[in-house]
Amino acid sequence: MRIRSCMHAIGARMLEMLINSDGGDYRGRRIEGERGQHYQFIEYREKKLLTVLGPIWLRRAYYYDRQAQRGWCPKDSRLDIVGSSYSCGVRRMMSKVGAYRSFGLGQQDLYELAGSAPRKSSGSQRGSASRWRFFIGPRPARRRLV
Repeated sequence: MRIRSCMHAIGARMLEMLINSDGGDYRGRRIEGERGQHYQFIEYREKKLLTVLGPIWLRRAYYYDRQAQRGWCPKDSRLDIVGSSYSCGVRRMMSKVGAYRSFGLGQQDLYELAGSAPRKSSGSQRGSASRWRFFIGPRPARRRLV
């Protein structure tokens, strides 16, 4: 288990370097959106993303449309993480485990798949998808069958 954890950490770091090698997906001072609106570059923003290898930080160019008062990070669209902090792979694992087992039992399965364990977030949010967060941490204790 120790070797796998180290390899996941190394892989996560390499993935982070690869994904951020594009300069944050900077496309110039002004860009045109899908519907003809004009976005102006404001700044670079960071986002923490959980991947099957572990958490990584993304550097993304942030553009803002003053007329519509709406911001946009093109990199989020390209990576399919708009409104999410989970990679496609983690979302796939969550849906597969959730389809077959209850959340309590699925926790151990998720840890074995990627070394991540689910944890309930604080707050009074509605909807099961928004109530659960992943963290990389110590292995949860196994239940003994009697």
